This record gives sequence, structure tokens and C-alpha cells, in this order.
Amino acid sequence: MKRESAYYSHSKPKYNQPVEEEEYAFIKQHFDGFVICPNQHLNGMIGSDNYYQVIATTSVVYFSELNGFIGRGMYDECRFAVDFGIPVLVIRKNEVGEYFTLKVFDVVKTGFASRHSYAKLIVN
Repeated sequence: MKRESAYYSHSKPKYNQPVEEEEYAFIKQHFDGFVICPNQHLNGMIGSDNYYQVIATTSVVYFSELNGFIGRGMYDECRFAVDFGIPVLVIRKNEVGEYFTLKVFDVVKTGFASRHSYAKLIVN
């Protein structure tokens, strides 16, 4: 039986920070399978261009925004997943601090010069 896997896409400013640990724990709590965290499981093992090959093998991709946006690399990952029919979810917090997910239908470039505000996720 093939084990399910998910991919957790998030900005580098969240790497090795408490928010990364919280979001990763939330995903693991709600996804029955292995959750790939790129900086924990892939860093140094493969080039970032090969992350698409990893994403192609997953059941779902979880995205974490930074101030309501995603960066350039995350945009490319999201565009790849959406174009290839891989389900995409965004992780957000409600007003009382509880995490939840929304289905992502598309991703659009913002036109902003900032590398962390490169695109916005389109949800329901």
C-alpha cells in the first residue's frame, strides 16, 4: 500500500521558527501520512528545481502565507501543483488563533517588487 504524503510550502523567514513548528504540527494532526518540510527533509539533498518532482508525488500541498502573500519560489510551486491537479490548501489562523485550511483555486502575481509579496492565493 502506497503511503500518502503532503508537502508544506512556506517562506524562508519561517524556517526554524516557532511558527514553522506550529504549522507543521497542525498539518501532521490533520493529514494521515508523511508531511515533507523542505528545509527539514530536502535541504541539501536535492536542488530546489527538483522540488517539483517531490511535489508531483504528493497527495496535497499546504501553503503558508507571510502577511497574506507568498514568495516567488512558492508561487512556482503553487502554479505547478494547480496546473497538475494536485490539491492545494492554505493554512490560516482565525481571530482566536486556531489554525484552519482553505482550498486554493489559483495563484496570481501581485506585481510587487518584494520577493515575499510576489503572489496571492485565490481561495473560495
